[in-house]
Formats: sequence, structure tokens, C-alpha cells
Amino acid sequence: MIHSKMSGPRSSSQSTEPRETKTDIYTQEEFDREHSLRFIHIVARNVVGILNRIASLMRRKRYNMEEVSVAFDHAGRAHMTLAVDGRKIDVAQAIHQLHKLYDVFEVYDVTDKRDRLYNIFDVVVPQKKLLNNFPILTHRILPNSGCYKGVFIVSLDETPAFLEFLRKKKYSYVRRILSLI
Repeated sequence: MIHSKMSGPRSSSQSTEPRETKTDIYTQEEFDREHSLRFIHIVARNVVGILNRIASLMRRKRYNMEEVSVAFDHAGRAHMTLAVDGRKIDVAQAIHQLHKLYDVFEVYDVTDKRDRLYNIFDVVVPQKKLLNNFPILTHRILPNSGCYKGVFIVSLDETPAFLEFLRKKKYSYVRRILSLI
């Protein structure tokens, strides 16, 4: 991952032999260099440590998890949606590796099911009436320590415009992914 060259010894105790140049493994890849946010859905047994095992695998394989959402069903299963920044080939490899984990039942890429993926935004505003000026209807309004929190459910396609609105108005927010899969 690092391109390094020896510039010379720093002290007399260091070797004068040049170090090997390390090449980024991605620079030699011939296909699918496109980075994008991809979504992986995992169904696993709801046991202690399952999220830790998944996160550890992603860390070891150097896959960056941008967001994680976990929900539980009545059958004792955990449904996890991971937003992973990477190439299709990396996501395919991550899915292959996740399938090998004990207690994992299903793993699949749900990026193409954009109509069933949403972002939930919790936006804090000082006055309740400010929530009426948002480009998307507020799903719920909650009092929050002298302020108000508006809860917005936003499709993935509407998310960039909504984020731009929040940045322009300088509203603080928390975003999380919601999967209806």
C-alpha cells in the first residue's frame, strides 16, 4: 500500500542497503477500479460477538465499513446492512469471506435494490417551526434538550440533495442506513 524508497541512512546504525519498493496491489488490477458505496446485507444468528467477528473480518481484509445498521427478527436472527466503500471486486470478495463465518446464514449485495434502502437523518434545530422549511417532510418531531429533533426518512436518490441542504443551512445531523430487505 505504500510506495517507499530509501533516501539514505539516517544514522550510522542503520543499514545502507536500499529498501524494497512496495507496490499498491490495486495499481496492477486490470478491471473494475471504480470505487463506490456498496451495500451488503447479512443474516446471522443473534449471538454475542457476531458483529465483532464481522467487523474483525472486514478490518483484517482492509474493507472500510462506512455505516452499519442492525435489526433483529422474532426468530433470533440479526439482519445487518453494511455500507462498504469499495470496488465491485472487493465487495464480491468480502461477501465470499463473510459466507465462511460461523453463525452467518446469508450474505448478498443489495446495492441494486436502492428502492428498499433509505437513510434516516436526525436533525437538531433550535425552533420547531424551522422543520417546516425542509425540502422533505419530517417523519417525526421530538423535543430534545430545549431544541427539537426532526427525523427524516430519505431515499438514497434524494440523499445528496438533502445533505447539501443540511450543509448549506449548517444543521447538525446524525445519519444512519435503513434497509427494508
